[in-house]
Amino acid sequence: MAVTDSSVLLGGMITLFVGSFVWLTWLTHARFGTFGFDLGIFDQGVWLLSRFRDPFVTIRGLPLFGDHASYILVLVAPLYWIWADPRLLLLLQVVFLAIPAASVYLIEGVRDARCARTLTGTRP
Repeated sequence: MAVTDSSVLLGGMITLFVGSFVWLTWLTHARFGTFGFDLGIFDQGVWLLSRFRDPFVTIRGLPLFGDHASYILVLVAPLYWIWADPRLLLLLQVVFLAIPAASVYLIEGVRDARCARTLTGTRP
């Protein structure tokens, strides 16, 4: 796949998005704006999973998977071996919000090329 100006622009925009929102969420967290209940539930649950303990979240009084089946957290748990910090969850949240931009860009490129071939009557 060739690198085009639009893909470089997309990469720059994704990087800017991730950098800006990671900075904003970390700043909000540093200023006690993330609130202990929401982030605390997942931080404690992932920390317990990373230590191979029963993920019973004392903040809520329920098991981590007792209300919502967020099994993706099992894949996040090993990252807590490297950096056990709630900011990791905030970083991952921003990254996973940015990833669909690349998918939409690729899907639109395929659809746009197919539409152009249809309009011009050319074959692939």
